[in-house]
Parts: sequence; structure tokens; C-alpha cells
Amino acid sequence: MDTLAELRPERNPHDKNAVAVYIAGLKVGHLSRYYAKKFRTHSGASPCEVTARVLRGDWKDDDGRPAMHSIQIGAWS
Repeated sequence: MDTLAELRPERNPHDKNAVAVYIAGLKVGHLSRYYAKKFRTHSGASPCEVTARVLRGDWKDDDGRPAMHSIQIGAWS
């Protein structure tokens, strides 16, 4: 399902570059530390809207924890 997501930089004592991902006004997660740092480098502290795709599946996230969904942000064909 394609939708709009809002990326909002936020204060986080564990990650100074934290960026939350919101869809339909609900917080659905955060960018990984790697992508949050890249986002902050290019956009500073300004939120922005991006195209997102909600993927469903049964796999593990980057930390090896079970994940029930994933949000893909960016371009695809």
C-alpha cells in the first residue's frame, strides 16, 4: 500500500539524530540510525513528507527481532 509518511526529527537521549516516521498522524517507528543521520545532515530539524510503501511480511528487522511489517521510504518502480 502506497501512502504519505512524515519524517519528524525528535529529541531522544539515546540517539541525537532520531527521526520518527508518522503515517496518518500515528507514529509507526523510526528511521535506522544510519538513515536518520543522513536525513538530519540534509534536512536539519525540519520535518518533511515522503512517499512510503507499507510492506507486510514475517521477517526479522535489522537487529534480528521479529517484524510484522516494514515501511519502505523512497523511490521504487
